[in-house]
Amino acid sequence: MELVYARDGLPEPHHTLTDSLQPATEYTWSSRARLEVDGQVRLTDWRAAYGTRFGVLPHPLYHRFRTPPG
Repeated sequence: MELVYARDGLPEPHHTLTDSLQPATEYTWSSRARLEVDGQVRLTDWRAAYGTRFGVLPHPLYHRFRTPPG
């Protein structure tokens, strides 16, 4: 799998791509949370599950999508 786009340290839980993706191409994306716990920065594992006040939610490893034809 080739890395074609990456961003780190995003200040908000959303992002708009700044580079174009190839048309009619399948891509895979993933994310993980950056948290501060007891004054230390922690990152969730790529295969982590995280707890909320509603219980434990699975953190998907990868999401796939296909860009529309050009």
